[in-house]
Amino acid sequence: MIMRRLHPLQIIFLIALLGGIIASAFGEGCRTAAVMQRMIAARKAGLSLRTTYLSLPSRTMYTSHFAIHYTMGRNVHRPRLTAVDSAGILHLADSIYAQATGNATLKDQAINAGLDSLNAPDPVFVQKAGVYFERAYAYDSAMGFTMPHGGGSDQYYAVPADTAAIPRFIVDIGDISTLDPVDGGATYGLTFPPLQGPYASILLENDFLYNAVLNTNTGKVTGTPITTASGSFDTHNYYVDWEMGIKVTASHEFYHAVQYVYTPSPDVFHAWYELSAVGMEERLAPEIDDYLQYLPSVLLHHETVSLLTPPESNENYGNATFHQYLTYRFGNNFDVKVWTTLKNNGDDLPSALTSMITSYGARWDSVYASYTSALATAGRAGSASTCADSTSPIFLRDLHCWPQPSFDTLPALNSSSTLNVPALTFRLLKPSSGSKSGIITLSGSVTPHLIMGSGSNFNAVSVTTSNFVQPPSPDGSALFANFSSTSFAQSGQFGINARVLNFSAIPDPATVNSGSIYFSAPVGIAAPQTLTIVSESGREVANLSMNADNVSWTWNLKDLQNHAVQPGAYCYRIPGIQAKTLLILPH
Repeated sequence: MIMRRLHPLQIIFLIALLGGIIASAFGEGCRTAAVMQRMIAARKAGLSLRTTYLSLPSRTMYTSHFAIHYTMGRNVHRPRLTAVDSAGILHLADSIYAQATGNATLKDQAINAGLDSLNAPDPVFVQKAGVYFERAYAYDSAMGFTMPHGGGSDQYYAVPADTAAIPRFIVDIGDISTLDPVDGGATYGLTFPPLQGPYASILLENDFLYNAVLNTNTGKVTGTPITTASGSFDTHNYYVDWEMGIKVTASHEFYHAVQYVYTPSPDVFHAWYELSAVGMEERLAPEIDDYLQYLPSVLLHHETVSLLTPPESNENYGNATFHQYLTYRFGNNFDVKVWTTLKNNGDDLPSALTSMITSYGARWDSVYASYTSALATAGRAGSASTCADSTSPIFLRDLHCWPQPSFDTLPALNSSSTLNVPALTFRLLKPSSGSKSGIITLSGSVTPHLIMGSGSNFNAVSVTTSNFVQPPSPDGSALFANFSSTSFAQSGQFGINARVLNFSAIPDPATVNSGSIYFSAPVGIAAPQTLTIVSESGREVANLSMNADNVSWTWNLKDLQNHAVQPGAYCYRIPGIQAKTLLILPH
């Protein structure tokens, strides 16, 4: 038998033992991480956990792979009854309740006995739970995961072990803040790991109310609805939108059960447990976007929030966007490789991620840098389709509806600054508002990556020279560069030096393979102006019109006949400004 509930004295002891882990700031959602931490602490402390069953009769709905236990008794644990139920189950339950005598337990027994004798259907809430748990089972199985074992004794209801030929996975439905007050609150569901037996189980919130109270006169249950604290995003009230709540919870919690097949008794509950479970929600519940509520905790603090911030915190849940990015980059089943490696390497997450990415012919450094560069485009129109479009690829689907990340601005021209980048964090740099073109010199241990150039989409192309041109940005909104520390352990830093750029060519000297050359205009030039390029022999090679920024020109190294130019010395000039020489080398 898997023992879950704690004796009150044991609860007090473990709260003191875990300290800030259990009491850490957390929003709403899954508290499975705290359950695991509590179980690990109890195991290390030599405590024996025991189950406390509900003193209520239960009913069971069987699906192909799940045994779902619940009660119809008049108490806070009864699943939410819907309008579809009201003409049948609710009326029937109330009638039986009115006829019953004795204490609450006997009345509950009479209700369940009456429903059983009439072969009453399961409430719609329970039926939907069965549908979405089976859906999660089918999806995870199709990816190639080994499925969790079913069977074992029930955790909260006095129900014997399932003796079917194919034992079913246990899901209990009840009020979490009453059944598991240590890890309760605004919690959608809990997955109990098999630390004291071969079986995991799930506890699903029965009506998405917490601090629930039963009115014994009316039989009505009141409490605080579980809602998504999503700021500027659509806020879901799962007490009203209960089917959304079930859908999100089933995909998330069953993925925890899958994880425990691979690492049933970890000593450290690392970031990938919750991060990946939140990432999976977007696969099976894309229209709900529950994860959006956690993004401000990451995107507005990415310079300090590590990708592998452990549970349980809003930052850990918000980092689920990396799981979405890997889905977009490598396909749906990449995480099978991660968990298989974690099973075989002692739950070493950095090694597992590196191994998985290498198996796709990629490198960790470039993948993480590309991901953080992509986040620079969050909240910007045109970087994705639309949040309402569930057919677009995961990650790109919602990108432009996310909050814009925070940016560092370039220092003023002829000044410098130094910025730190802790391990697995990143900083985004953009020009100052109204800044002029200048030469930017970068130095330090963190490699810069260009994010956007000439309006192109995000990329992670490394800057190969320490000196490059600051793109003009009259409104200060242009994306510029990303600095990500791809190390799992080492912090880094970079220095920025900005100096005025007068009339000059970048690069100089260039090569015939440079692709293009950028010419900056001298400060105070009256636009528009044409820049002329002349060969050593005096032949006019090109006439360039100003770029849209009215302070620069770009040359593609082709002449007026659209032929590639030869190596040599060239002169470039604009009216009223002394001509300058550009050297083009063979290679």
